[in-house]
Amino acid sequence: MIFLLFFLFLLVQPALADQNWTRQAQQAIVLEKASKLAEAEALWLQLIEECTRKKLTVELSQSYFYLGRVYSRGRSWDQAERWLLRAREGGQDEPSWTALVDLQLGLNAIEQRQFSLAAKLLGQARLAAQQAQDLEIELRALAPLADVLASERRWSEAADLYSELASHQRKVNSEQLPMTLYLMALQQEYLGQLDTAEKNFREASVLFGSDPRAQRALSRLALMWFQAREFARAEKIYRELLSTPAGTPEDRQGLADCLAAQGRYQQALAL
Repeated sequence: MIFLLFFLFLLVQPALADQNWTRQAQQAIVLEKASKLAEAEALWLQLIEECTRKKLTVELSQSYFYLGRVYSRGRSWDQAERWLLRAREGGQDEPSWTALVDLQLGLNAIEQRQFSLAAKLLGQARLAAQQAQDLEIELRALAPLADVLASERRWSEAADLYSELASHQRKVNSEQLPMTLYLMALQQEYLGQLDTAEKNFREASVLFGSDPRAQRALSRLALMWFQAREFARAEKIYRELLSTPAGTPEDRQGLADCLAAQGRYQQALAL
């Protein structure tokens, strides 16, 4: 399941926030993190009553959000949407807050396989984060948005987003970079940008290191060239794969298919 990281997002400085609310909110977030959702729910409902009575509008909006997130974790989607929308309405048009709420709504839409809605909400979250110059929230929206666009076969848009995400990940040496490159290469393959796709498949394979996904990236590259009827190029990659202990029976079959496609039947049968 996809959820936001656990952190306390304050629209006011901690010194200005209601101290009792801050203390209990932190406790509720710890309960959520420990998957004690019923206890977290009860505490947020208590805080909502208290904030309403004290007219703590900012803390009230945040309580709505975190209660909505608790329901998201429990997959109570209608309840989650109810409270998240109330959080957005009470956010006083703060772009970072709007981005955060739309991000959670977008992730919930993915969980419900409502991909068109997810694309809309995540796009809104990204734009609001850009408006607020909040790179952290923008990057949290970027990866799932790219994934949704890819699932919707909007390959050019997805490739652009994966490229942007990869640029950010390079700057911080993110361990997610090889997977981003792999996903970007897939979109480029679908778009017919095969040489560019090969570059990214190969870089992803190198960065995966000893992870089995390194071999899978090269296997996908070989299959790409085979499907493009570039049998000699596919053969070279299959032989590269089979020269290592990680070579698989599927790679051997791929090589046999390449040889047969070139009329080299005896070599194919001898594998």
